[in-house]
Amino acid sequence: MIFDTLPNSSFYKKLSPNLTQAFAWIDGFSPSLSDGRHEIDSDEIYALVQSYETLPPGEKKFESHRRYLDIQFMVSGSEIIYYAPTTELKIATPYDEKKDFMLYVDSNTPTPLRFEAGCFAIFFPQDGHKPGCLIGEPARIKKIVVKVRI
Repeated sequence: MIFDTLPNSSFYKKLSPNLTQAFAWIDGFSPSLSDGRHEIDSDEIYALVQSYETLPPGEKKFESHRRYLDIQFMVSGSEIIYYAPTTELKIATPYDEKKDFMLYVDSNTPTPLRFEAGCFAIFFPQDGHKPGCLIGEPARIKKIVVKVRI
């Protein structure tokens, strides 16, 4: 898992051409772009623009993915994303090949990541993450999840 701010994304673009392309799309993102799926490079790289209300952590589940890594970038608002290695999580819903996700029971020792506008995280297959958790009170957020095939 990598947690940083967008001005430092140049350090991570060097890891892969796909990450370079994904961050270039984020760099050029217009907040007026509608929610939904946006193709970047067919099924290799695509973005999910999302707007939603944050919820109490007990109403969310940890997830992980096998075929794609997530770059989650906060456009506006703030939320907590909890992180835990998948080796420390117990499976709640087995892996769904078609949807590329697995859900987990809560961790006893999650790491909270406070996401503010301009922050991003890269979650790899071994990184359990529980996004969308409120900070104090429910809040409206807008974020981008770029899916990068690995």
